[in-house]
Amino acid sequence: MPTLINRSSWPRRHHLAFFETFAQPHFSITSEVDATAMLRVLAPSTYKPFAALLYATSRACNEEESFRLRLRWSGSEPAELVLHDVVHPSFTARVDPVEPAAPGCDLPLFSYASARFGVSFSEFVERVRAALDGSTNPKDDVERLRASLEAFAGVDRYDDDVTIACVLIP
Repeated sequence: MPTLINRSSWPRRHHLAFFETFAQPHFSITSEVDATAMLRVLAPSTYKPFAALLYATSRACNEEESFRLRLRWSGSEPAELVLHDVVHPSFTARVDPVEPAAPGCDLPLFSYASARFGVSFSEFVERVRAALDGSTNPKDDVERLRASLEAFAGVDRYDDDVTIACVLIP
């Protein structure tokens, strides 16, 4: 259950007051990461590097309180500030089109999938695999996304504020 933060006594309230005036008070981090050691450890296993990187990213986000904070607008100002116990990754999933997305376009399509965090590495990897497995038919992709969201049944979920968006490019 998320914890409501008292904005008036919160030590970072002045930063919040500044950033919440932005139309989209979000941020993005792009970084080159040397994954050589991780790939060496994964080599004798069947684990995919994507799932391992996603686990490491999700774990780091959950260990840092700031990454579990969310603003919730309910139509009244100011927005509520909440701290989640755990946040879960939402990530891109490739969809191989049956036909080109547009004339002359041979790029793969993508959609989004989710996996619940807060379990062991091996269980998390299995959840990511299940979320990514699906038909190569884009029409069936809606079913895959729906199935991955069902993993959140029973989780206190307020729209999408309990997720972190992850796009990992090898």
